[in-house]
Amino acid sequence: MKTIIIFSAILFLGIQSEILSQQYITPQQLGLHIHKGNIDKSKMSSKMKDTVIIDMFNYEDDFFDIAVLYKSKNEVVVYKNCINGSLTDYKRIKLSKDASRIESDSPTDRDLLLNPNLKAGLKITYKDNSSEKISNYRINKTSDEPISKAPLRNFLDDAGVFVYDISFIEVWRSGRNGSPHRVVITGDIDNDGKNEMIYTFFPVSDSIPLFYPQRIVVFESIGNNQYRIDWDTISNNHALYTALPNITDFDRNGHKEFFAVSFDNNFNDNVAGLFECSGPGKYKFYKSDELYFQGPLRKMIYVDTVNFYNNNAGMYMCFSGSGIPSQINELAFVSKTVVGGFYFRRKTPQNIQLSGFVYDMEIIDFNNDGKNEILLGDTQFSTNYIGYLDSTGFGFPLLQGYEYKEIIPNAPVSAGWLLTKDFDGDNKKEIIVCGIGSGTGSIGVVKYLGKNNFQTMWWDSSGLVAGPNMGIDSGLIDNNFSILYPCVRYSGPLDFLNLITFSENSIYTFNQSSFRIIDSAAFLGAKFIDIDMDGKMNIITSGGIGGAFGGNQFKFHLFDFEQQGTISIQNINLELPTSFELYQNYPNPFNDQTKIKFDIHKSGDYSLRIYDPIGKEIYLLFDKYLNFGTYEMIFNAYDISTGVYFYNLKSKSYSKTRKFILIK
Repeated sequence: MKTIIIFSAILFLGIQSEILSQQYITPQQLGLHIHKGNIDKSKMSSKMKDTVIIDMFNYEDDFFDIAVLYKSKNEVVVYKNCINGSLTDYKRIKLSKDASRIESDSPTDRDLLLNPNLKAGLKITYKDNSSEKISNYRINKTSDEPISKAPLRNFLDDAGVFVYDISFIEVWRSGRNGSPHRVVITGDIDNDGKNEMIYTFFPVSDSIPLFYPQRIVVFESIGNNQYRIDWDTISNNHALYTALPNITDFDRNGHKEFFAVSFDNNFNDNVAGLFECSGPGKYKFYKSDELYFQGPLRKMIYVDTVNFYNNNAGMYMCFSGSGIPSQINELAFVSKTVVGGFYFRRKTPQNIQLSGFVYDMEIIDFNNDGKNEILLGDTQFSTNYIGYLDSTGFGFPLLQGYEYKEIIPNAPVSAGWLLTKDFDGDNKKEIIVCGIGSGTGSIGVVKYLGKNNFQTMWWDSSGLVAGPNMGIDSGLIDNNFSILYPCVRYSGPLDFLNLITFSENSIYTFNQSSFRIIDSAAFLGAKFIDIDMDGKMNIITSGGIGGAFGGNQFKFHLFDFEQQGTISIQNINLELPTSFELYQNYPNPFNDQTKIKFDIHKSGDYSLRIYDPIGKEIYLLFDKYLNFGTYEMIFNAYDISTGVYFYNLKSKSYSKTRKFILIK
């Protein structure tokens, strides 16, 4: 009891400097007892429970640590349990205002399912009854670098910024049943001037069991949304599937390769290798000598020859083992061996062990220190950070020369899938993050400002779903840099695939430019490519049709959705209009392009649709939230025929229709 009274005085009278000046303290100094690594909570008073939390706060062990609120300094100190009867000053966190209590914020069952290594965070309750959560990631950060607080642009409120809208319609599907694998590969793999798409799937039917055989089909684009089968192979003995959307030429012999994975019965492991294309319809699988691993392959990143063994090409491979989180290995391609395989030299003697599951990674030198950092697409929900491996550090032994660090930007972005691009021409690439959130996804652009300082330049979560956003891609739509963000939302037994595109408005801002939804229980990847080279972007994706839209049973296909009529909307006046108005288009009649102008006097959800003379909707130009203002848009009707059409602007409370004439 005496030690508890002394400890209470320390907490509530603010005489805590003596304790904090010591590097190590004993539990008795906090009125607690430790025995074989366990801390005795039984003698804690109610006041102590407001200011002392006993839980697991670090990744290195499973022993309980202690978090203490020192009220007079508005500071939380986390003491690490050293097991030997003492505690060490592990982490100090300054608070922004007066706090009244702290409590544990333990991970949910869902969080633990995604990452069994997660530990508890803290919830701080302030005297003004507001609260703040301090995540375990913040507790375990290696440093407290400053966090940028620059405000985010609400670009829809900026006059002169346009909203760019397109639509994608289905122009082809494979018609082959089967459960698809993670990726679709696209590109001119046989160097004949025509693009191919490579599709791997389990050809499941009532008479064929799941997983065997495996089938790889190469479809070649022959123009005008038509395809022919260039190659069709089947494997009855073992799993064989495309692993990554990369087309390479590692041995620089002019013949391109793509990655694949097979199962090796001799080693009871998966092995990655390459299918090399020696000409149209000619493919051979070369198994790697050193790419054995257990568990699914998540990502391979092909890197340049710089800094790799004997100046040959290299890559980073990310995979998750059986029942353990993700691992990364750094490999350098040396040469094709005499027995016809591919030889990779491991640059890292052991796999880099990560604490959680990682689906994506990007190799980037964002701080221009001459060494690559490995950005990690962590799959945790609502983390508000981006993890990466810094090659300048030493880290723990299993990290093999890398130190794990976190980017904490000034917006709730988290990393699910990643892209990098130098938007502003300063020779430093910004990070495009398509993240995973609790109930909603997010997309943002994060810029490195120097000295471990990062700023979110743009961020959006409207209309996005939590995930899994399995793969993103980028490309040009009418010369606008655009991002393809596929994600899945759940509705009862069905998974609905959302194909969303974002097009660049200015250096750091994007607008959601298209949206399409199909029901899909097997969507795993999508690609942006003008596959038939007609100047219009295509979205190539696997997916399922069934359930809500196609009957009672899903059938899986490879799809081609092609870009259709494009429009752009510009808010030309932010002054509040006096009424809702849809003006006559100009010119009218028109050939291909016309301008449509309208006034919105109340912000809200609006849609603009075009109908043919019998009332059939032929275009949904947009359906989204718009702020008040006067808007002007250009409608491109190059893919509809001469005739009379109607356009309708509608909200929940207002609707107006006008007629225009197209003459070609």
